Amino acid sequence: MSDIRAWSAAVCMAALGCSAVRLLAPKAGSGKLFSLITASFFLCALALPVLNIRSLPKPEVDLLPPDIVTGLLEKRVTEQLTEQVEAAAVAYVEEALATRNISPKKVEVMTDTSDSGGIYMKQITIYVDKQSVPIAAVVREVLEKGLGMTIVLKTEE
Repeated sequence: MSDIRAWSAAVCMAALGCSAVRLLAPKAGSGKLFSLITASFFLCALALPVLNIRSLPKPEVDLLPPDIVTGLLEKRVTEQLTEQVEAAAVAYVEEALATRNISPKKVEVMTDTSDSGGIYMKQITIYVDKQSVPIAAVVREVLEKGLGMTIVLKTEE
């Protein structure tokens, strides 16, 4: 906490010093150079703690055993990949429906992971209004052929 107080006092003193120099400096010619120098000095005074961050000792974080940390990391990476796969599938379906001027009410993607850790899509469910069902059925067939998976079309009222 004392470091923060010392830094804030140094910044205040730098601001006062820069203000005094700018008041004494001429407005034209070399005054612009003084303004540039004082601005650079003040910026350096503000950035000094950030520049000294490398010299801080690194904290020892050994709160959890490495095997638990690895398991948590793998779980989090799998969750993120699953979210990305689902988002990409939803975007692909929405784009295919948009070519026929259909906006789905909702698109659900069911994913699963294999024993080897692979992520695959089991089923995609598209919710559309009743008027769009005939056209959406054609798009569904095209998507089933392109993706090689089951696509369920449901109406939502």
